[in-house]
Amino acid sequence: MKTGLAKISVRNSFCSNCSEKIENALTAIRDISNVHLYPSEALIVFSFRKANELAVALNTLTDLGYPPKSDSLNPNNKIKPSCICMRPAMQEALPAGFNELYRIPGKAAEKQLNIAS
Repeated sequence: MKTGLAKISVRNSFCSNCSEKIENALTAIRDISNVHLYPSEALIVFSFRKANELAVALNTLTDLGYPPKSDSLNPNNKIKPSCICMRPAMQEALPAGFNELYRIPGKAAEKQLNIAS
C-alpha cells in the first residue's frame, strides 16, 4: 500500500522535552509511522497510509494543544499548548484576547480579583 508524507506546521511551539509526548501520541495511531519532530520550526513530519488516519493525527495534535497553522481559531476556542515551558514565549505572538487563556493564577491574580487568601 502506498504511503503519504504529512508535514504539519503547528500553531503552538513545543520544546524538545515535550516532543516525546507528541511522538508517543502519534505513533500510537494505527498506520502512522516515521514520526519526526522539529521543535525550533514547530514542525511535525510523519508517514501515513490512509487519509482517515491523517485526520485522526490532526485531531490528536489539536487535542494535545498543537493545532495546525492552517486551522482558523475562534477566540472562544481554548486550545492551550500542553508545553508549559513555551507559554510565556507565546504570549507575545498571540492575537488580542488570547492572553487571558494563558494566565497562570497566582498572588497577583488573586489581588486583581480581590480573592481573600
